[in-house]
Amino acid sequence: MIGFGTDTGGSIRDPAAFNYLVGLRPSLGLTSRTGIVPLDLARDIGGPIGRTVRDVAKLFTYIVGPDPTDPLTSLSDDVGAVPAGGYEQFLVANGLQGKRIGTLDYFYDMTTADPGVLVVYNTTLMYLTQAGATVVRNVRIAGNSLGSRDWTANSTLTTNSWFTGFGAAGKWESITSCPARLSYDLGVYLAGHNSTYKNLQAIVDSGLYHPVSNRSLVTSLTAGYGFGTPADYPTAAQKAAGIVCGCGDFNTNPCRVELTKAFTSTMDSQALDALVYPTFVNSPTLLGDGFSPTGLVQNAVSPYAGLPTMVLPMGLDGFGLPVSLSIVGRRYAEPTLLSIAYGFEQLTKFRSPPGSFPECTGPPNGFSIVPATG
Repeated sequence: MIGFGTDTGGSIRDPAAFNYLVGLRPSLGLTSRTGIVPLDLARDIGGPIGRTVRDVAKLFTYIVGPDPTDPLTSLSDDVGAVPAGGYEQFLVANGLQGKRIGTLDYFYDMTTADPGVLVVYNTTLMYLTQAGATVVRNVRIAGNSLGSRDWTANSTLTTNSWFTGFGAAGKWESITSCPARLSYDLGVYLAGHNSTYKNLQAIVDSGLYHPVSNRSLVTSLTAGYGFGTPADYPTAAQKAAGIVCGCGDFNTNPCRVELTKAFTSTMDSQALDALVYPTFVNSPTLLGDGFSPTGLVQNAVSPYAGLPTMVLPMGLDGFGLPVSLSIVGRRYAEPTLLSIAYGFEQLTKFRSPPGSFPECTGPPNGFSIVPATG
């Protein structure tokens, strides 16, 4: 049983986490973005969701590789990132043996975190150690050639920002806010399809969208439509004001380049194979609950640094609800993440179908499986 997701800021990882499933957001450039309805092509990526690590590895093998319609995939092809023989070969029961795994303990807010979730997380770290891994606690992401402060992830201000400049002239700049991307990327997508609406302006003029979307659509339209491409940011006026980050991807936006370098160099300096943190530090909230803390820990790393992240079950909290572990690796380190995830999965066997939704064993009523022909 497998499925696909498209992750701009968490839409592979978050559903997998809440539904006690395994999800893999790949390295940017490893799977094609062609056909994805874009929110932000500098972050959008498709990847697998499954019940087990093996299911995810099987599907992943068939969706990676170069695509001439997506130039970003040429990067992974240039460095030989796709392993011959597929990804199942990296699924070994002792996948944790000898691994060095760092924890990102400052990623979450201890004042609102659910103690039951943290108990599960700390128990998971014990399991990792028992299986032969070395756990390095509280790894700090260091390094920034653009400014005098390192990146941190323990506040709303700094989580999605990068510090540029030195001394009193330094400032936090957003690496997540680029309204021009939606209007431009969606316009390119619609122009290439048999769509009634060829750009964001036409959609806004039609009024055929959910009222909740109004603010983001109008903001994107006024900030980006008719103003060139994301490559035009920062504008000359913004550069004159000291703005550095812009709207580029992980290879062209200076701040995103630095974010990637900081994660990679930190892992290199401590000889780490991966970094881990709880995907959420609070129980899943009810639909319509806009007041309880979501406990979303950190969804900016993968989209903005272009790094792969896996999520998988690590137990149930005090309410019997899923708790998920996130594992981050270097670019194109999916084999390592799959090996770690599989080793943990085989050690713990945590996943079980929810009582109210028994495991699917065949097609739904009224449907049948038709063998492929040709």
